[in-house]
Amino acid sequence: MHIRKNSCLLMLSVLLMTVSSCNNTEETVIGEDFPDNISYTELRLGKDYTDLHTKIRFLTNRVDLIDSVDNGKNFQSYVNGFHEMYPNIEIIYEGIANYDEDVRVRLPSPGWGDICCIPSNINGDEFTQYFEPLAELQELEDNYRFLENSVYHNIVYGIPSGGNVLPLQSVTILTALTAKLQKIKNWCNAVS
Repeated sequence: MHIRKNSCLLMLSVLLMTVSSCNNTEETVIGEDFPDNISYTELRLGKDYTDLHTKIRFLTNRVDLIDSVDNGKNFQSYVNGFHEMYPNIEIIYEGIANYDEDVRVRLPSPGWGDICCIPSNINGDEFTQYFEPLAELQELEDNYRFLENSVYHNIVYGIPSGGNVLPLQSVTILTALTAKLQKIKNWCNAVS
């Protein structure tokens, strides 16, 4: 549920920023009260801007979710969930196998798309060239983990869709654990 809500919020916030900056190549219909500066933290999913009409292109590295299903979900199921709240926004998703390299080449050109995961080969000092700021770090750090890779000068440019935590191994901890396990094994052998 959190992934779906975060994905929808991210889609909506980037969509609204795209609409407000008028980079979208499609005709976009927005209300008269459309704000110039929208903060990700101020959006109310499924309540704000439900009357928008537009088309957006979403680039993804998850080519495995384009047609196949992972835990009952694929991109079309995410789009369907988004359409329940925002029925007038057409979403075109494009899976890219060589994501980092291909997106890096496409970003400087017009018409590359509207929403993408930040490629790992884009440095923080380049974020302002390609991405809209979402919020200040302190507004989001209590609710999201792994923001570090999408922050530049305390401004967040992307919300993580997942994260990997590498295990730390300590020889001291492993030695102590092995010693305790050996004591348990010795005790068990003595009892039986």
